[in-house]
Amino acid sequence: MELPDNIIRHYLRDVYFISGSACGGKSTIAKYLSAKYGITLYNWDEKYTEHKKISDAAHQPFMNKNYGSWEEYFSRPPDEYAEAIRRSINEQVEIAVVELISMATKGGIVVDGIFPCHVLKRISGSGRVIFLMADMEAVRSDYFSRSDKEDMLECLNGLQNPQQAIENVFLSIEHSLSRDFDEVRASGFRWIMRDQKPDWDGIRQMVERHFQFTE
Repeated sequence: MELPDNIIRHYLRDVYFISGSACGGKSTIAKYLSAKYGITLYNWDEKYTEHKKISDAAHQPFMNKNYGSWEEYFSRPPDEYAEAIRRSINEQVEIAVVELISMATKGGIVVDGIFPCHVLKRISGSGRVIFLMADMEAVRSDYFSRSDKEDMLECLNGLQNPQQAIENVFLSIEHSLSRDFDEVRASGFRWIMRDQKPDWDGIRQMVERHFQFTE
């Protein structure tokens, strides 16, 4: 069974999507809005383990792809690495949408997650979507300084050539970032690009105005 887009849009009418690139500020802004306005925070990354448990290889092959070792996982060509992540995201999105529909009857939700443009154009409206983007210099500066990347960095540092593996991660992100940014710019959705010294107060205010939030 496939739900029509208009039905999904109806049930997600009180869901606000903050999507975008790595290091764009999704988590920072989503946590702020959740705390300030008392709405539920839905963190995409924190849901992954739960989503993977209910997935299977037949329906979500990229979420369930097995690799022989971390060496194999992190040493893939950047374009292959990026494409596998993109396909895994598209699989997880379907699970997340169903979950958000089940949660949306309980009040407003702000989503911190990587929802692609083509999905958001189907299930939401421009006033409930914003993309927070980061240039590659900001990604290289901030990506592994975040607490949620500590385990990943520890794993990378245990590989035979940590610096090469870390660079491969960045090249994969860079491969995706160019295409993703082109899609965002062409989508008609509001977007904000941060640099290495972001004005977080200003970004928060722009997001609040876009969502028409009031205290």
